[in-house]
Amino acid sequence: SLESLDITECTSLVSLPEEGSRGLHSLRSFSIENCNNLASLPKGIKDLTPLDCLTIMYCRNLPYLPDELQHLSVLRSLSILSCQVLASLPEGLQYVKTLQNLEICSCPNLTDLPDWVENLISLRSLAITDCQNMKCLPKGLERLNALQHFSIRDCPDLEERCKDRGADRKKISHVPYIYIGSSASQQATQCCCKHFRLQQS
Repeated sequence: SLESLDITECTSLVSLPEEGSRGLHSLRSFSIENCNNLASLPKGIKDLTPLDCLTIMYCRNLPYLPDELQHLSVLRSLSILSCQVLASLPEGLQYVKTLQNLEICSCPNLTDLPDWVENLISLRSLAITDCQNMKCLPKGLERLNALQHFSIRDCPDLEERCKDRGADRKKISHVPYIYIGSSASQQATQCCCKHFRLQQS
């Protein structure tokens, strides 16, 4: 049975078939990369219940992710990279209680994290890179007791607010490992958004 699926550089792909996911009952890893004309993900993604890792990368015309992600009951890792028009995270994601790693990179239309992020009770790693219009962190981050790694890179407003005396520092003060600053200026802790991963336990 198929456990891993990568869809890469399908420049003419606008959508995925709704019925296409129904036979993928063993799929654990799903990656969509460099599909610049992809405009939507199917609601049928809810049928991928064994999915452990989902990566969406360089899908520049993808405006939203489906709320049906809430049915991915064992999802542990979600990476959203270079989705230029994505303006928000799907509300359904808050019901994925197994999510441990969330990575968001180069999503300029994403201006904030939703208040419901506090419902991601298993989250251990949160990385936000090159989201320059993101202005502040939600208060609910204080309640994420499982959070171990927090990274802010190339997000000027967030970096300022998350510094030692910044307005948002209290929201992340409980996190053991915090990385703040531009990737160009902090060589010792430099990490590209594409490679920031917390090893899953």
